[in-house]
Amino acid sequence: MIILMGATGSGKSLQSRLLADECGYTWISTGKILRSLMTSKSRQEMLAGELVSDQELIQMLSQKFESIKPKQLVVLDGFPRTLAQAEWLIEWAKSSDFEITAIFNLEVAHAVVRNRLIKRGRFDDTETAIKQRFKEFELVTQPIIKLLKDEGYRIFNINAEGNPETIHQDIIKAINGISINN
Repeated sequence: MIILMGATGSGKSLQSRLLADECGYTWISTGKILRSLMTSKSRQEMLAGELVSDQELIQMLSQKFESIKPKQLVVLDGFPRTLAQAEWLIEWAKSSDFEITAIFNLEVAHAVVRNRLIKRGRFDDTETAIKQRFKEFELVTQPIIKLLKDEGYRIFNINAEGNPETIHQDIIKAINGISINN
């Protein structure tokens, strides 16, 4: 399993899809799952920039993982986003046939992310929601990188401010430098 992390708008979904398409991985996007299953209450929470509860997201992801065969190559986009989610994922990986092979942290300046989000024009990309996501990323999500690194996982910091193809090639170079079994 390869995990792509980064602030909203850092290019996780684009890079995950490119990686899945080129390498034949199964693409699991938590954002896509959430948008397809959201209720009116969760839609309002997303508009305000709030994250879905850990319990809800873990339950959704657990169901998705059940449909994937052990040893299947997977790229995970947008999860984990909290320490509790990271701890669950670490324990799940240890108790399953899935190995977390690499984690890519897509690094992008806030101004670049804000411009990308405004340009894509999704319903949940309001100024309020963008500010809240930045705050959540800095306070909640960034410590996950440290936890995963402390647990011995390979973290690759990728400059994600440039052209998507260059970013993709940087990810592929890193992957080619490691042995991927899962």
